[in-house]
Amino acid sequence: MKYLIHKKTDDTKKGFTLVETLMAISILMIAVIVPLSIVANALQASYFARDQITAAYLAQDVIEYVRSLRDGDAITSVKTTSPQNSWASALTACAGANGCDIDTINGNVASWSAPLKYDESSGFYHSSSGSGDASRFARKVKISGNAPEYKVDVEVTWTGSIASNGNSKIQVSESLFNVWQ
Repeated sequence: MKYLIHKKTDDTKKGFTLVETLMAISILMIAVIVPLSIVANALQASYFARDQITAAYLAQDVIEYVRSLRDGDAITSVKTTSPQNSWASALTACAGANGCDIDTINGNVASWSAPLKYDESSGFYHSSSGSGDASRFARKVKISGNAPEYKVDVEVTWTGSIASNGNSKIQVSESLFNVWQ
């Protein structure tokens, strides 16, 4: 007679337990969320860096413009007997605590007002009443000192920066010597 031997199977090891399933889901979520948060932080940092670079260029732009006013007046006074006095008008308008706004595109020197306008067709920022939409950037210029050394302080502020809780600023200063006086 033949006996059939049945091997006893353990029915409890056929699937995953609830704890094992929750652990697998937790590990999977961590593996997805951590890289996404790193990417989000890197994106915020890149937007902030872009705004800082734009602000630095706007500050340097106005410093170069003030320098060109000084040099242009000096060249004109050497060539003709009637100087332009653009440099003197910039000194007058930008002296004091309020500072001024210098439109480097249109050549206007006026009382300070914010924000700068951005003309998307040309890619330039300006402060005059011409075309363009209001940007997030504002620029204030202060010129102080006496001949022959003048200090040009430029402060560019902008809003909407996630990395700095909404408001940011950059300050640039340069000494200009008016050696032609």
